[in-house]
Parts: sequence; structure tokens; C-alpha cells
Amino acid sequence: MPDRGLRVVRAVAVLAVAAVHLLAGFLWVGGTACLHRQAGRAAAARWCRGLLRLLGVRVEVTGAPRRGALLLSNHLSWLDIVVLYALVPETFLSKEEVRRWPVVGLVAVCLGTLFIGRGRSGAAAQATGAMAGRLARGETVVFFPEGRIAQGQGVLPFRPRLLRAAHDAGVDIQPVAIDYRGHPDGGLGNVVPERSVVLSAWWAAGHPPLATVRFLEPMATAGCSRRELAETARRRIADATGRPVVGRTPLG
Repeated sequence: MPDRGLRVVRAVAVLAVAAVHLLAGFLWVGGTACLHRQAGRAAAARWCRGLLRLLGVRVEVTGAPRRGALLLSNHLSWLDIVVLYALVPETFLSKEEVRRWPVVGLVAVCLGTLFIGRGRSGAAAQATGAMAGRLARGETVVFFPEGRIAQGQGVLPFRPRLLRAAHDAGVDIQPVAIDYRGHPDGGLGNVVPERSVVLSAWWAAGHPPLATVRFLEPMATAGCSRRELAETARRRIADATGRPVVGRTPLG
């Protein structure tokens, strides 16, 4: 019981400071990004590292991101974005609705985030073309090919259609395996961001997890179909995290 009480006190204090950090970040990162994208990205990376420190999230990294590659990561939590942006402050692909979020959407646009709509004709082709353009200019592009958070379900099928961006730009694909440890059950515990970001942040503040990020060996795209690349990347991530592959990769 005393430990639980201390965790509650710590969580309240951490979230109070994190709220100030969040508001200050919108002004600092957003203002900087609107004036200069690269400076804004550097500021956003520092802001993300600061938030991780506030929440007590430790980050353990293996390997290094390949500059100018298409990075594919499994998706377990909203923390994934904070952790990866702290390490790779480059172009991220996000769902279209984020663009419409107050303040957050404007900051994301200024940072050069790309967006993909759901259920809209031509959305995948438009996103693929935008990603290929950034890759061709030497930028690194990061996205979550499962298309949604897959906590507790294993590694879901990757969307092979978007991997065409790497083919068109002639760049490598690099799988990124992200996982969390620290909770007694050995996993992410009660962090369920799609249900409530606030509740998951509350949990993280009281049970600081260890985030492990493994930048795996890059994969050349020449001579491989998008489906082969998607399935190979997915299985490498599954092996690195110890999570099962779930479902079949669609044609594409």
C-alpha cells in the first residue's frame, strides 16, 4: 500500500509538470518549426527526450537508423511516436485526422509530417508518392505499416502497398522493433493509448517502463516484391520482440 501511495503521488507530480511541458512545447516547437522545419525537428526531438525523462521512460537502443531509408516499426503505444521522434527527427507518416487536431495538427504540418486518409480513394497512392518524393531527396521516412496499434495481439500484417515508396525512390527498407519492459507482467501493462492517452500517461508516470528500440539490418528492395519485403520485415520485428506474427500479409 505505501508503494502504491508513492506511485500515485509521483504520477500526480509528473503529470502536472508534463502538462506545463506540453503547453510550452506547442509554443516552442510549433513556433520554431513554422519558421524553419529542420530547426523545428531538432526542437521536437529535444522536447520528446524531455517528456520521456519526465515520465521516467528509459530508452535502450540497439543499432542505428539508416539515413535516407524507409523505416518500418511495429506499433504498441502513443509512446512509440515520442520514443522514435526522439531518436529519428525526420518525416513521419500519420493518419489524416491528426491534421485536423487543434494546435497538434498545425505543429505536425510545420514539422513536415505526411498524412494518409482512411477509406478515401487514392489516399494510399497519394501518400506513397509523397513518401517517395521525400526519400528521393535523402530524407528518412518513418511509418507504422500495421496501420493501427496492435498491443497484445502480436505483429499484425503490414500494408505492402506503401512500400512502393522505397521501390520508386531506390532506397533501403529498415525494420525497427520497439518493445516495453518494466511492468510485473513483462509487458506494457495498462497502457492502452487508443482508449485513453491520459490514463496511459498516468500509468507510465507511476510505472516507468523501459523502451527497447532495435534498428535492424536494412533490406535492399531490388528484386523483391512489396509483399515479400513487408512479410520479411514483419517477421524480423516479430523475432526481435518475441511477439507472434498474426494474420496474413495482403497482396499489394
